[in-house]
This record gives sequence, C-alpha cells and structure tokens, in this order.
Amino acid sequence: REAVWTPEIEFHQTEDAFTVRVQLPGIKAEDVDVQVSQDAIAISGERKFAQTDVKGFRSEFRYGKFRRVLTLPAAV
Repeated sequence: REAVWTPEIEFHQTEDAFTVRVQLPGIKAEDVDVQVSQDAIAISGERKFAQTDVKGFRSEFRYGKFRRVLTLPAAV
C-alpha cells in the first residue's frame, strides 16, 4: 500500500490577497502540482525515496504521495 501524507501549511489573508505557504523541504517545484479553483487550492505531488547502500540507514522523513486541499474563505 502506498503511503500518503499531508504537508503543513500556513495561510494568511489580507484585504486583497491570500498567501499560502507549504512546507515541502527537499521537493523540487516541478514535482509539485498546484490547482486553484474558485473556492479551493489543491496541492499534490510525491517525495521519492532514493535508494542507498549505506549500512545502518535510518530515516524518519515521509516519502510517497502527498495531497492537501485548502478551502478558501472567499471566491477567487
């Protein structure tokens, strides 16, 4: 079964703009898909695991596909 995780976000609203920051360290911009509709923003992609031959390797990073949908408080 494939792991799915959700990245952390920050959302800020001013009188004339919304700002969304997504925490995606180590993921290239071209590996992220952002879809904006009138009332939501959907952010998805995948963090791929790079195989290593190192003995004793341990990782607590999250790998696999991610998706986050944020409903906007007003239409854009």
